Amino acid sequence: MRRELRQGKDRDGIGDRLKMPRRQKEIRKVTIGEAAVSLPGIIAVARHEALVVLSEKAAFRRRLENSRRLLIQALEADVPVYGVTTGFGKSCGNRLSKKFLPQNGENLMRFHGCGTGEPLGIEETRAAMLCRLLCLARGYSAVSLPLLEQLAAFLNQGITPVIPSEGSVGASGDLTPLSYLLGALAGEREVLYRGERMPAARALRLAKLKPHAFELKETLAMVNGTSVMTGIAAVVLDRAQHLIEAATAATALSVHALKGKAHHYHPAIGEAKPFPGQIDVAGKLRGLLAGGGDLDADGPEALQDPYSLRCAPQIIGVLHDALTWIRTWVEIEANSANDNPLFDVSVDHPLMGGNF
Repeated sequence: MRRELRQGKDRDGIGDRLKMPRRQKEIRKVTIGEAAVSLPGIIAVARHEALVVLSEKAAFRRRLENSRRLLIQALEADVPVYGVTTGFGKSCGNRLSKKFLPQNGENLMRFHGCGTGEPLGIEETRAAMLCRLLCLARGYSAVSLPLLEQLAAFLNQGITPVIPSEGSVGASGDLTPLSYLLGALAGEREVLYRGERMPAARALRLAKLKPHAFELKETLAMVNGTSVMTGIAAVVLDRAQHLIEAATAATALSVHALKGKAHHYHPAIGEAKPFPGQIDVAGKLRGLLAGGGDLDADGPEALQDPYSLRCAPQIIGVLHDALTWIRTWVEIEANSANDNPLFDVSVDHPLMGGNF
């Protein structure tokens, strides 16, 4: 039977029904600065299947300009701006001399370069890069358009920073891992490019890109956020969805092979305990098993199947239901402004908070 299923020639045709469902419609382009980007869009960019394009709409460009203008106005008015004209953390009460402001940003870039462990996977890293781009594109972070263009160019040309997998504090954002992305944009640290690990400066030369010269606040805006943990979550979420599909198909194969009880997935059982995931999985199992040969065989122990088969909708359904709300959370986080401080045209001063 195993050989016949593999060749797609099984007698009952169940092999055709158990094929994994087709992926959603291919996404070729993801536009930044307009509507929120969904999980499929994030995954398409993470897998280098979609081009990243910055919106040409005036409203998007204006949001970026307005937040940058608010930062400049605060600096000119000598209003304290956390992490720009002050120290970090408990040193926020220390004001910095204007001549040291550029050096403060550079120090932040190098100070956090203390990650350890194996590098993150390319998919996870690219998802994190896109999440950082989405964050900055909201227009609250007082960053320049060229920074967004550099991020988009890295994604489109396949330049992937080498980010150690250990070292994030997980509190004030992914400070350490994001510092490796920050450094790569400026031509520092290492990247993966054209199948080779190399200095970022060399990759920039090969890609005919210039190192980004960070303006005031841009280094802080790059590291002070949740983009690495969010990018990893997006990739894990996508893989978990495939686990649901695989587990459902494997259950149907097992029931068919063992001549189990299809009536364990009767709609009335789901109506009695109406969790959406349980109902959905049971429905898919009924569809996969419909007309699948001689099921429900009689025997001395054939009254009901083992838990592993009988309770599959209840078990797989938990993951189904969890992913429903987790996906919403991850998509909101990916499309959020999660750094500090933020700038908004409705307020005449920097907003210090904790969206990270």
